[in-house]
Amino acid sequence: MKQLITVLCVSIIFISCQEHNDKTNTMNQDCLFSKEQLQEDFKVFRTSLEEIHPGLYSYIDKDSLSLYFDNVFSKLNHSMTKDDFFRLLTPLIVKIYDEHTSLDFSYKYDNIKKLLPIKIRWVN
Repeated sequence: MKQLITVLCVSIIFISCQEHNDKTNTMNQDCLFSKEQLQEDFKVFRTSLEEIHPGLYSYIDKDSLSLYFDNVFSKLNHSMTKDDFFRLLTPLIVKIYDEHTSLDFSYKYDNIKKLLPIKIRWVN
């Protein structure tokens, strides 16, 4: 019974926030980041992984991963939205083959997380 009430409460919060988020997400998706901003963010992303990730090269060798990093960096040659940037980085994360490494939008751009800071997954 408690689980049902929790799911209902979460659903109500989600539905009530949806209209606000639709307006905000439309604004955020239209926001373009400059090539320089994207390249700087990518450098921070790459450096963070290389310096902090404990098993970065467990399933892929360093040269191959560096090649993937360089390939993605070369595609950062124009302004793009956060969604476009996310679509470039996601396949790179997959190449690491580590289920504990994932990519998610910043809280700044995902307003539902400000109200509901949990991930909900529907399994079958």
